[in-house]
Amino acid sequence: MPWVIDKRHSNVGFTIRHIVTKVRGRFSEYEANIQLNEEDLIHSKFSGTIQVASIDTNEAERDKHLRSAEFFDVAHYPTMTYESTRIQALGNNVFRVYGNLTIRDVTREIVVEGEFAGPPKKDPWGVLRSGLSASGTIDRHEFGLVWNVPLEAGGVLVGTTVTMQLDLELMWEDGKQT
Repeated sequence: MPWVIDKRHSNVGFTIRHIVTKVRGRFSEYEANIQLNEEDLIHSKFSGTIQVASIDTNEAERDKHLRSAEFFDVAHYPTMTYESTRIQALGNNVFRVYGNLTIRDVTREIVVEGEFAGPPKKDPWGVLRSGLSASGTIDRHEFGLVWNVPLEAGGVLVGTTVTMQLDLELMWEDGKQT
């Protein structure tokens, strides 16, 4: 079925360690091609593109730095992409998705685990909806995102492991947003 993301009820986000706590961020500009087979998830396909300049960590100066050549270098690498290669059903609408993530022209296979919301439901306005959530981790250094600052007491300013989180509410392509 051709599904589209209802961005008003979805989130494409991440978490990374900053010194002693975690910083959360999100991307507001993204699109996806979702061929969802609700009856047998392993026959579904997912691909997507994120406009990296849409990063938002709730701190303008940090976002500017993340867009710079020291991190994402959006002038040369404006997008990151993902394409699923295989889906494994784990039972009870839980799944594992294998796919290729490309950041800064570096492609690595990543694995995310998630949950499918179950059979589609009609909202009060007659729009057919479904949804899925997924999360996984990456090592940002593997994608060339290596900037950091050593701390006087040991350690570094920014962690290496990034946790990605997707919460997508989907609408049937012919539906209207509510």
